[in-house]
Amino acid sequence: MHNIKTHLVGTSDLNRYGNLYGGKLLSILDDAGWELVTKTFKTRGQVVTKKVSEVNFRAPIQLGDKIEVHGDITNIGTTSATVELKVLLKDRRVITATFIYVHISNGKPSPLISV
Repeated sequence: MHNIKTHLVGTSDLNRYGNLYGGKLLSILDDAGWELVTKTFKTRGQVVTKKVSEVNFRAPIQLGDKIEVHGDITNIGTTSATVELKVLLKDRRVITATFIYVHISNGKPSPLISV
């Protein structure tokens, strides 16, 4: 898996229990998956999130934790790509997720072309 990005958890990332807010984590994962797809394919339009599934929270992430997001493209369709992501905290997998992205051009799905 490719190391796509890192994130240092700050106070604005926390929920009321002092853990990384799930919505913030989904945003971090979505950005990482998007980055992987746009670096892998030539895109003439937009790359948008179609589906998020199988998000598994295995352990809490807290203030000051530095997380790494790793990912791989596991399936390539004509217009879409599936990305498997995992979040590591101190080399321990704490989150896994699957995202599907679609390439859109002129308001319609458009073929992905490898770089």
